[in-house]
Amino acid sequence: MEFPENLFGEKWAFVQLPFSAVQEEVSSLETSFMFGASLDLDLFGIEISNKTLIPGLAVASSGAKPLAATYKKTPITTAEAEAWEAAKKACGGLHFLAIQEDLDSEDCVGFWLLLDLPPPPV
Repeated sequence: MEFPENLFGEKWAFVQLPFSAVQEEVSSLETSFMFGASLDLDLFGIEISNKTLIPGLAVASSGAKPLAATYKKTPITTAEAEAWEAAKKACGGLHFLAIQEDLDSEDCVGFWLLLDLPPPPV
């Protein structure tokens, strides 16, 4: 899928949030107008300390709301991404994607809590 130029993130960063902050963002999905998705971690039997750092990817864009509304996954291949993958494995595959208007902002316009799962047996 091709995005119009104004829907690209101008900046992005690999980030980490304590699980307690991730839970706050997930709560925001239910209480405010924000794009995103979450997971029922109890369903997967995942228990994580509130202090555990969860790796994520934050994207800043002047078109943050349209970008959040049309997000599609794209591959990232850098040494930083390999370190991010290692951090993700340390959390049992739990990670997130945040879309913001500015990387220094405390607010998100999109937040997706994600979990790596093994592919189903064929």
